[in-house]
Amino acid sequence: MFCQKGTDTQNGAPCTPQSTDTATTDSTTDSTPSNAVHADVGKTVKLDSLSAKIENVSIQHSFSSDTGTSTAKGKYVVISLKVTNRANGSQTFDSSGDQTTLVLANGKSYTETFDVENGQDQQSCVWNDNPIQPDESAVRNVDFDIPLHAVASFSHVGILNFGDEVQSYDNTQQLGLIDLGSLG
Repeated sequence: MFCQKGTDTQNGAPCTPQSTDTATTDSTTDSTPSNAVHADVGKTVKLDSLSAKIENVSIQHSFSSDTGTSTAKGKYVVISLKVTNRANGSQTFDSSGDQTTLVLANGKSYTETFDVENGQDQQSCVWNDNPIQPDESAVRNVDFDIPLHAVASFSHVGILNFGDEVQSYDNTQQLGLIDLGSLG
């Protein structure tokens, strides 16, 4: 089932994309870098060193675990990514919470919520920072705390290759964009 605009899943129950195709789509628009690789939700975006596919998306108000409870300022958007290592050696994906971004329809982007990824979300990339071996895959969460008014307008997830960081991104680096238009 796709998430509908404004829908809040109860207790973090995931909304699962319907499509299971793995084809990629390479296209660009005037508002994204020419080296951006695009894919629709349910499809795999392939970059030089990794490929990624959204497995689940959930929207929730809080996280609870044996480390405590964390409450969102707005809502948490939790995206479960399947990341496959296409490099020749083992790689760690997003262990510092700086390899993905959530982009809204208006172009504003949000970085990951490190405190939740390092604490309550024990399925996050930060919590589970074991290296991914070549040609192997791992499913990990990336978490974003976005304002309530923005929940209905998230547009894309931006993903960078192993070793690249959102904070130091420039147009020479390859960028993967997964379109969340049917979810946001």
